[in-house]
Amino acid sequence: MRGILRRRLASKSSRGAFLMAKRASQEVICPRCGLPSARIIGRSESLPVVYLRCEDCGRTSIAPEG
Repeated sequence: MRGILRRRLASKSSRGAFLMAKRASQEVICPRCGLPSARIIGRSESLPVVYLRCEDCGRTSIAPEG
């Protein structure tokens, strides 16, 4: 029983570290306020654009993908 619990805790902690690394890589510059605190919230299937939401100014915007 203890071995199973340890494996579950280890898998949860490693997943959390991976998610934090993934979030940090998605941070981009907000086209409205110019601060590096925007996050990608979606992608267009038909156009090469991404949808962003800024953590500082709270506005959503569209930017070219790439």
